[in-house]
Amino acid sequence: MRTLRFEEWQARRRAFAAERSRAEHRREARSWSRGADGHEVIPRLDLDRRETWLRSGRLVRVAPRRWRIDTAVAP
Repeated sequence: MRTLRFEEWQARRRAFAAERSRAEHRREARSWSRGADGHEVIPRLDLDRRETWLRSGRLVRVAPRRWRIDTAVAP
């Protein structure tokens, strides 16, 4: 494993941050926009997946706010 002095890392990080702030290219939003139906479908798919995992035993409720995923059970 390569070792690096903290001061050296800090100097390089400072230079990188300054260069990045001067860059004209900004990160764009995702390349595809989610339509109105997408905002409804994604949570529904997530709930369906959760229900399937609960029925199959892959997702196990351990306590009121704790869950465990059993990787031995096929999805």
